Amino acid sequence: MLGRGVWTANPWIRCSGWHLKDQVAYSLAMSLEALTGLGVVAFWVVLLLRLPGVLRQREFRNMYFAVVALGLSVTLYYPPVAQYLAELFGSPRPCNIGMNLWGILTCGAVLILVARELRPRAAKFVYLFSAAVMALIAVLGQTASSHSVGCATNLDLPWWDPYWWVICTMWITATASGVVLCAKCIKIASGIPILAVSMVCFLVGFASSALFWSIIFAYLLFRPTEVLSLLPVVLSIHIWSYVLGLAIGLAWSVNERWKAFGTMRRRMWLLKKLDTFADGDNTGKQGTYRGLWRDFWQNQRLGLYRTEVQILDAVSVIGDGESADGRRVAELAHSPDGLAESGQTDFDKLERIVRAMNEEAKSNGSVQNR
Repeated sequence: MLGRGVWTANPWIRCSGWHLKDQVAYSLAMSLEALTGLGVVAFWVVLLLRLPGVLRQREFRNMYFAVVALGLSVTLYYPPVAQYLAELFGSPRPCNIGMNLWGILTCGAVLILVARELRPRAAKFVYLFSAAVMALIAVLGQTASSHSVGCATNLDLPWWDPYWWVICTMWITATASGVVLCAKCIKIASGIPILAVSMVCFLVGFASSALFWSIIFAYLLFRPTEVLSLLPVVLSIHIWSYVLGLAIGLAWSVNERWKAFGTMRRRMWLLKKLDTFADGDNTGKQGTYRGLWRDFWQNQRLGLYRTEVQILDAVSVIGDGESADGRRVAELAHSPDGLAESGQTDFDKLERIVRAMNEEAKSNGSVQNR
């Protein structure tokens, strides 16, 4: 998993010392591999849809980037992709020193992102540490541990093999630090329950990665081949945890945008009615309205803010205008009926006031159409 360089294919199918006994087990193994592949595809689809929202959430950006780093490694080490890359670069097997180094690079990226979020001053030391570990793996892979390059579950390694001790330790450290980062993000997002739930999914993803590498480490130390049957399950949980976290965040983002769109429509309706009170006609302000919508599509908060500023300006204008209805609206806007508890204008209350006057005018035979 995750730049692992330890997984050429499903460990239930292709692991030293493990043979399938029946067709049911084989079918289950292939189903898990297919489920993981589907998760990889779903991860990138949901990520692309979620990306605009991710880039706007600065407080969670480092965590999202760490998730992307791990998701990319799952993708590159998924057997069909890994085999394609091996053929592309002329490698006789998917598991090679390049893949092992990629795993260390991914770990370094996660550690750096965590450090930037939790201990910014330590980030430069993490850069140096990650570079040193990559150099160590490269040297060991070409010298004393050249026999260790590949997939740990397919190699006859001594329990004390330094090459894989370093790789496993690096992965466990990186993913465990990712769990800590997720815990912080959950605390930050506690005021938005659905967003906090998505962070919990990411935490499960990081924790499952740490479990994956703990299983590999346990295999190296004690050779319990039975534990290898857990790897496909853990891997599938890992990638689908990320997919679920991103999907929940996407659903929340879409819902928030839809609610903001509804608020913007109501604010624009209110602004147009107020302009009608002031001028009797708002056709000359269509350019202003289009500009406000343009601002909204570029930045929702900015668009709403500018629209509300325009509404306040319109209230000031109609308060000094000739329209009796306009002066009445302005008076109500500055009364308890139109103010929030903070003493500021409550735009929802103001909208209800104008709608009530609009209905009253219609019932009296006036021509204020909705």
